[in-house]
Amino acid sequence: MENKISAYLKEYYKLDRNTSYEVKEVDPQMLLIPERLDLAAKLSYIQSKVEKKNEVLAVKLYDAHIAAFQDGIIIESGNEKKAGMEKYHKSLEHLIQDFIEERFDKERYWIPVDKRGVLLDGAHRVACAIYFKKPIKIIQFHEINGYDYDFYYFKKRALELEYLAYMANIFFEYKEISSPIFLSKHIKSDSKILYDGVCKEKGKKIKVGYRSNSINEKRKKELRNCLQIDRMEQKQEISVSFFEKCYIKIIRFIRNKYTRGIRYIKKQLRMPV
Repeated sequence: MENKISAYLKEYYKLDRNTSYEVKEVDPQMLLIPERLDLAAKLSYIQSKVEKKNEVLAVKLYDAHIAAFQDGIIIESGNEKKAGMEKYHKSLEHLIQDFIEERFDKERYWIPVDKRGVLLDGAHRVACAIYFKKPIKIIQFHEINGYDYDFYYFKKRALELEYLAYMANIFFEYKEISSPIFLSKHIKSDSKILYDGVCKEKGKKIKVGYRSNSINEKRKKELRNCLQIDRMEQKQEISVSFFEKCYIKIIRFIRNKYTRGIRYIKKQLRMPV
């Protein structure tokens, strides 16, 4: 385990030689689960850069989900040198190039996952591995329970519904499944995202996701219209109502101040931030 995972992760989860773990090589698809919906935003960015299409939209989605992750404080946890969106972009594009030129070494750093198989770190590497269909080496900690970055997580951080819908659609495009699956166990029964090709309904209900062979073209067109996917791809921009913008700004302002306060307290106590 030594030098195979970040020092920040070891400190945060208090990992040492006595921590129970297992190392194995896996298909990265197994890490594309509802609890890590953020992988969809990263996959969108990677696909846009490699295939040279919908780049503006992909960048907007990527930036929005990173800002939601950090509550507007664009600094990677455990790596203060990676500060600002430009450094996030450069870091991911460098990683993409490593995969294209076959320079990625799965033995150099292992991908840590918790006892449930939920990703703890290395989401950008996993997203690249999924896109380029490359196996990865994971280290699974049998006693660690990580965090869920699912639909509910991003909704709570005031990520716009249009972005959430688009992320969910990307998730299903990449996820190799043939049976219905819920994206979040935390959402009320009338607002779950269910893989069944049903359009977004009025109010807070939103059901998205389809595979090319699961529904007919008419149904897919209806779904794309409901999610504004066609408009997004053509204009490569996302709009929300004036009232939604005001609500989002208020929530983000409150969360940003709260997160800054927590980070300050942790620094004073010399805790990992």
